[in-house]
Amino acid sequence: MRAPAVLLAPIVLGLSASTAFASGDVIVARGARGELQLTGDDLANDVQIDRDLMTMEMVVRGRNGTTVNGAAEFRTPGFHSIRATMNGGDDVLAAGGFNVHRHFWVDLGEGDDALSLLRVIALGRLTVYGRGGDDEVRVEAGCDLRGGAVLLMDEGANHVLVADSYARGATRIWSGAGDDHVEIHRCGFTYKAALSVRTGDGADAVEFSGNTFQGAVETLTSGGVDNVAVRTSRFRRAVGINTGDADDEVTVERCTFDSRYFIGGGEGTNNVFFFAIHFGSGSSNVAAGGTGHSGKFYWAFIIVHVFP
Repeated sequence: MRAPAVLLAPIVLGLSASTAFASGDVIVARGARGELQLTGDDLANDVQIDRDLMTMEMVVRGRNGTTVNGAAEFRTPGFHSIRATMNGGDDVLAAGGFNVHRHFWVDLGEGDDALSLLRVIALGRLTVYGRGGDDEVRVEAGCDLRGGAVLLMDEGANHVLVADSYARGATRIWSGAGDDHVEIHRCGFTYKAALSVRTGDGADAVEFSGNTFQGAVETLTSGGVDNVAVRTSRFRRAVGINTGDADDEVTVERCTFDSRYFIGGGEGTNNVFFFAIHFGSGSSNVAAGGTGHSGKFYWAFIIVHVFP
C-alpha cells in the first residue's frame, strides 16, 4: 500500500468558522477511567486540544474568547479516550499531535460547527455526529484511524475532508439532506477498512484522488444533481457507485481496478466518463452497468494492463 504524504511541519490548528465571535465556557474534566470529557454550552465555543512538548501534559485551551472551566486552559497528565459534547452554537474543536488509546467521540451539536484533526493516532474508533447546521469535519496531515471511523452528518451543507491519512478499520461517512461535499485524497485504506460514503438529497459532490483502497468501496448519492469524481486511485476489491435520481455525472480517470466495479444511477440523464483505466491482475470480473431514463457511458483511452 502506497504511503500517503505526511506533513512534518509544526502543527497549526485552526478553522475559520465562527472563531471571530467565539465565547462561552467549556467544562472539561478527566473521568475516573481516563476519559477526557468536554461539555460546551449553547454559545459559540472554540477550543483546542494538544500536547505541551515541554511538560508533556495534555492541554485544552480556550480560543477567541472561549474559557475552559472559567480559565484560559485545562491541563492533565494524560487520558485514554475523549468524549466531547459541544451542544448548541457555532462551535470549533481542533485537536492534533497525540494518541488516543480508546475511543474518540464527538457530538458537534446544533449550529454551524467545525472539527479539525491533525496527526491524531486513534487506536479506537473515531465517531463524529454533526447535528443540524452546515458542518465541516477535517481529518488530515497524517492521522491514523486504526479503529476506523463513523462520521454521521445531519441536514445542512456539510463538508468532510480526509486527506494524507490512514484508515485501518471500517469507515462510514454518511450525510443527510443538503448540498454536501465529501473529499478523500492521498489516503491508504487497509483490507479491513471497507469504505462507505452516502449522501442524502441535494446537489452533492464526492471526490477521491490519489488513494489506495485494499477493502471494498461503496458510494451512494441520493436525489439531486450529483457529481462523483474518482482519480488516480487503486481499488483492490469491489467498487460500487450509485448516484440515485436526477441528472448525475461520474468521472473515473487514471484508476486501477483489481476486482469488480459497478456504476449506476436512477431516473434522469446520467453521464459516466472513463479515461485511462487500468485493469489489474485480478480484474477478470470487471464490469460496468447503469440504469436511468437516459444513461450514457463514455470511454476514452482504455488501457488494459496487468500489474503483478
